Amino acid sequence: MLDTVTTGTTCPTEAALAEHARDVLSALDAATVDRHIEGCSDCLNRFMELNRKPLAQSVSECHIVKEIGRGRFGVVYKAWWLHEKPRIVALKLLHSQGEMERNRFDREIAVLKKLDSPWIVKCLDAGAAGDAAHFVMEFVEGVHLDDFLSDKPRTLDDKLAVLERICRAVADAHASGVVHRDLKPRNILIDERDQPHILDFGICSVNAPDWSSAPNETLTHPGDIIGTLRYMSPEQAWGGAAGAIDHRCDIWALGI
Repeated sequence: MLDTVTTGTTCPTEAALAEHARDVLSALDAATVDRHIEGCSDCLNRFMELNRKPLAQSVSECHIVKEIGRGRFGVVYKAWWLHEKPRIVALKLLHSQGEMERNRFDREIAVLKKLDSPWIVKCLDAGAAGDAAHFVMEFVEGVHLDDFLSDKPRTLDDKLAVLERICRAVADAHASGVVHRDLKPRNILIDERDQPHILDFGICSVNAPDWSSAPNETLTHPGDIIGTLRYMSPEQAWGGAAGAIDHRCDIWALGI
């Protein structure tokens, strides 16, 4: 595709924009086109015309490109955020309308707005259109931790360097009274600079006196088992019956 995807200030060809809209470009060529259209309103408008998706929900100032993740309570899209200067973001939409799910969604927004770590994805904006709650966060171009470790041989030092940054991010969260409670390779993205980014604080707990924007509770009931069993501490797997579910559960998951 290098003959149709151009670099610098030259606009991509119509064929390149159409293939990008169909999500058939290579990752490298797609990134090249994205870098160009971020600063070219004509190409961005043309891409959005070619990429229109029929969706049940829409968000003001966001153009959804494609789905990149889905869980029990929400779906995450790659999107263009047209607020002020256009940029690529991850857009999370809540698709479950229960009170508990909405409270967890609001909790995740509050946590990502407040935590300040280079290795934890940041919330940029949040809102709701009727019952459709959403938030905008940084988009990380990368691979999940398990794929990162398996796609090519890596030295022990390389692996430990990544793990150290992940541990520092978890320590930053714990210092703010936040326990992730679902640490696993699929919730950690590694970018092209080998920097990790922890995602999905949807079932986190908060326990700190200065969290005025989020109640100091876990939003789960005694006996509830929530998370990913393979990475759960015994206390979490037993719903708290075997001991307190606190920051040590994250440390257990890191060890696993």
